[in-house]
Amino acid sequence: MEFVDFSYCSSFDGTSPLRAIAACPRQGDKLPLVICMHSYGGDRRGMIACLAGRAQRGMLAVAPDMRGRADSAGRGDDGGLEIADIYDAVIAAGRLFADRIDPNSIHMVGWSGGGGSVYQAFVRMPELFNSAQAFYGIADYGYLANSSPDWRQKVTQRVGQTPEQAPVRYRIRNAVEAVGNNPMTPMHLFWDEQETLCPPEMNRRFLQRAQLLGLKDIHAFESKEGDTGRWVHGAEIHGELAEAVYEPRIVSGEFPRPSLPSTGTLLIPGFLITRRFTFCLGSGEDTVAMLDYTWNPNSAILKLSQAEGQPGACGWARFASFNKVVQVRVNGQPHPGLVRKIDDPEHDYLYNIGLTDHIQIEW
Repeated sequence: MEFVDFSYCSSFDGTSPLRAIAACPRQGDKLPLVICMHSYGGDRRGMIACLAGRAQRGMLAVAPDMRGRADSAGRGDDGGLEIADIYDAVIAAGRLFADRIDPNSIHMVGWSGGGGSVYQAFVRMPELFNSAQAFYGIADYGYLANSSPDWRQKVTQRVGQTPEQAPVRYRIRNAVEAVGNNPMTPMHLFWDEQETLCPPEMNRRFLQRAQLLGLKDIHAFESKEGDTGRWVHGAEIHGELAEAVYEPRIVSGEFPRPSLPSTGTLLIPGFLITRRFTFCLGSGEDTVAMLDYTWNPNSAILKLSQAEGQPGACGWARFASFNKVVQVRVNGQPHPGLVRKIDDPEHDYLYNIGLTDHIQIEW
């Protein structure tokens, strides 16, 4: 195999350089792309063995830094805008390895803080990953902050305020509330009954919420005393037993590409990325709203509501390029239209969106 260390830029706020490392088998094409997320205090450099193992088993594996780690730019924010960097890592890897990967087979796995990244990406990028795997992850940063004085200090430092001071910031970082965004992607959760560092109750709450909403493809694996395989934090015993649950299906291409229906309601926890549209509200980590959307062959209606966040906050949206004459109305009034960036010909942008705006697009 070969290792490739590469850099990319945030398509949200321009943070650069962001860095990732990939392990690629020397032979084969149409390889599944697997994003491997490092731990809370780690970075891509500690993921070499993880990447190598997956490359040996027929996958192209990529470990991106969370921003602010190692030599990547930016500031870590514990499940805020840093999660958007995962999307940009996927796009960068897709371009770099365009002749090697299957663009319709993208997967994700993470451990501890990386499991937290999996949870957050699962609810904010509901069409990006064919499967998601979280080992003893962080589903709710507010719950984590309140679980111990040590976690409260760490999380508050990165988020910038306590859960009591900034409830909206922590609502954004609560994947349990947003699990309904993604009814398609199969997800596997692994933890041990004796887990203490990342409270297992977060996994249970996520699973219970998913079941309440009728999601049938989220599967929990809690290891217990006497089991051969234990998913002990940072020291899994017989980790291959967990990998056997999902990796053969990844390599065989069994997991289908997820697709949202043409009409629905989604929670935007700071930002939301789908194949048709992306929304970013406020700074991307401090504002939340509901989105009702209807997408027809030649028109779209997108309505924001129930916004919470900074007074006077606004947002922006980008759309997969229409490549046609487009008419835009905002709150029933004609709008000057969409903007095309020179460095991003694949998208059209709409700026200064109000958090309760009604957007109509015809093409």
